[in-house]
Order: sequence, then structure tokens, then C-alpha cells
Amino acid sequence: MPLIVGERIIHYLFQIAPDEVTPKTISRVLRLNHSTVRKELNRLLAKKNTPIFCERRGWYRHKLDMDTIAKISTSKRIELHGIKLEGCLQANTPYSVSEARHHYRKRGIHKEMFEDRIVTITIHEMGLAEVWLNTSEHPIGFQQFDRFQSWVKGILDFVEPWSWKVIQLGLNVDVREMNLEGVSSLKLSVFRNAWFQIYQKGEDAVRVETHMFPNLHLEEALTILRQLVEVKVPLREQTYEIPELDRGDFAYR
Repeated sequence: MPLIVGERIIHYLFQIAPDEVTPKTISRVLRLNHSTVRKELNRLLAKKNTPIFCERRGWYRHKLDMDTIAKISTSKRIELHGIKLEGCLQANTPYSVSEARHHYRKRGIHKEMFEDRIVTITIHEMGLAEVWLNTSEHPIGFQQFDRFQSWVKGILDFVEPWSWKVIQLGLNVDVREMNLEGVSSLKLSVFRNAWFQIYQKGEDAVRVETHMFPNLHLEEALTILRQLVEVKVPLREQTYEIPELDRGDFAYR
């Protein structure tokens, strides 16, 4: 059974929350008559427990209840960029810096491609391997990062697997159809090994990002990132229930 006009408007505002839109935009997106949309918005606003809100004249959005907040917090995709890995060469590695096409101060430099992104691999004579993935213009998600670290281990099989570390990492969320007004960027540097930045990324997007120098073992970094992208926000408050195993013989009888 098709949704009635009011339900369609509410559903649309929920999907784009916390953004505000005008009746004209709603009518264009939902392909509804403009006058019909305006009348339905007025009817919805007059309801006692209406889910929509008019913060300023002519602009409407969904109220930020628990369901909406939960949806917002999980909808913005966390992406990764500025990734640098380091590892130690095996003691008896057959690799020689002289095999590299490019050289710089006792370093062999290789260029590779991973899923249409440039990878720069630098091998030091002193026994260090550096891997830099350039993803500023095209950040990757966690699944791609997981594939990337497996790919690195495969092509650099002369590096000790246990020695891989994440030296540098950037996390970002790109907010589409948004513009900074009056400033081009905002930067906050609080910690010695991390800073935060908000800036205009293109004409219609604002990037919120943090750069870190975690110096974490790769497996530890993977665990943290996996927990970050898989975090679940409860849709509503729940009453705490004591697990059966925690019920003592005297406390609950």
C-alpha cells in the first residue's frame, strides 16, 4: 500500500536529517504538488506530537529524537586517507636496494597501484620498509584498508609480518552539499601526535578530519578501526537487566 503524502514527507525528512529543506525542494524530490506539500506541512506542524520542526520560516527538518540521532551517527561514512605503514626487513632478505628503478640516499623507491591509487614504497638499506598510500582525493573505507594491508604483506613478503606498524593515519567524514562561510578552514592542534581540521573540500562538501601519528602495530590498529566503524548506537533507551549469571544466592531472593 503506497504511503500517504504526510508519511512520505516525514520519511524523506528523516532520511536527510538534520538538514533543513523548503517545501519547494520536498515537492521536487517527491514529485508532489507544491501547494499540496505546503498544506500537508502545516497540518503536520499542528499535530501535538509532530515529528517535524520548523526552526525558521519556510525551512523544515525532522526533530532530533533518539531514532534520528542514531541514524545520523551511523550514516556518515568514516573514511581513511594519508596512510603510512612501516616494517622491518627480514635479516636474510634477498631484496637489494639496487633492484629499485629509482634511488635516493641509499633508498630504493618503487611506485605501485592499489585499486587506482598510487602507492609509494621506499626500502632503506638500514632495513626499513615504508609504504605510503595516497588517498587524499579518494579516501578508502575500512574494508579497502583491510585489503590494502593484506596486499602490502603479499608484495613485501621479505618484511617481517610482526613488525608492521601504522605510523600515520587520517580519518575523515565528508559532509555533502555544505559550504563554510567566511573562512576556508579551521584547525585545532591539541596533542603532539594529532590535530583536527575542518575545511572546504570542493565546491559542495566540507571535510571534517583528524590526522594522527599513532605508531601502533598493524593488528592493533585494525582492531581499533574495526570497532570504530562497527559501533552501534541504540535506537532508544533500554532498561538494564541483570544477567542470569550475576544473580547472587542472597541478593535476589
